[in-house]
Amino acid sequence: MVSGEVLALARIPHRCRYLYWLPRAAEPAFGDWVSQLTLARLAGMSATLPAANSRYAIVTGGGSGIGRAICLRLVAQGWHVAIVDCNPAAADETLSMFPAAGDSLALEIDVADADAWQQLLFDLQARWPRLDLLVNNAGVLVGGELAACEASELRRLIEVNLVGTLLGCRAVIPWLVESTQATQSVTSDLSSSQPRRGIINTASIFATVAPPGFSIYNATKAGVVAASESLRGELAPQGLNVTVTLPGAVGTGLFRSARFSTPTFGEAAQRFVSQAELTPDAVAEATLRAAAAGQAVAVIGRRAKRFAWLKRWLPTLTRHLVVKQARRELGIPAPRPSESPAEISAATKPAEASVR
Repeated sequence: MVSGEVLALARIPHRCRYLYWLPRAAEPAFGDWVSQLTLARLAGMSATLPAANSRYAIVTGGGSGIGRAICLRLVAQGWHVAIVDCNPAAADETLSMFPAAGDSLALEIDVADADAWQQLLFDLQARWPRLDLLVNNAGVLVGGELAACEASELRRLIEVNLVGTLLGCRAVIPWLVESTQATQSVTSDLSSSQPRRGIINTASIFATVAPPGFSIYNATKAGVVAASESLRGELAPQGLNVTVTLPGAVGTGLFRSARFSTPTFGEAAQRFVSQAELTPDAVAEATLRAAAAGQAVAVIGRRAKRFAWLKRWLPTLTRHLVVKQARRELGIPAPRPSESPAEISAATKPAEASVR
């Protein structure tokens, strides 16, 4: 008779029960780990994976909001995370929230700097045995009608949101491919909740509905979606997954730290954030779940899903509704056919003056 240890057998799913009849004397290390994992799961706690199954991830924009929530969830699943942010204090704060740092660390880089990405890889390759996941989440926002936005702000938004995403993917893809080939026969997914090896890019529902007043931001996020779908085809033969997420309104600091062409747009953004239906943690959970399922595109949030469905099947009506809502919230009257651009501009000035 096999000598084994049965732990709360009646409470364990049938497909897992064979684990509890392992000969502990013959395989002490594996048996001990199984028992620890079982007790941790029964207690609602996360267990540290064996070294061979440790995972390593880079998360940009990890100092706050969705990025921080993704970092915390990955660490809870046993991952080692590089928290990348342009704000070193914010990245350090995220790191301080980890139960144990392990091989996790906080790094300050500008994602729009190709040389900074190369230095990041140099530092991590000296510390980590491989890379399993890149999460491109860093982003900034500029609001306002395009003609009223500063050229420097336009350029910076494109550099961070779109170029930064592309540079990050370009930099880490060789390491991801190398890591996958080297560990294919050694490691395996222990849980369907683990995101697949590859890349997660954070876009926005604005990429689909494209509301007026955010043309630059909308364009960058639409570019992230297109790039992600292209990369998915490029990397699938290498055994890598690419998931792009389109969350709806989220209560993060993105809108609060954004630059707006007028106070009217700024106030409208605050109202928009105050009505957010999603939290950063809810988006993080949905993001990792989508990556675990290998989804190509994941729209997150009930309101965002409604708009995505409407845009697909009723595009003309959806454009009309989005424009109407944006004009109402931004306080800009809809132009009459007889109005000239100068008359429209003059009509908006009293509203802006009253806000100031």
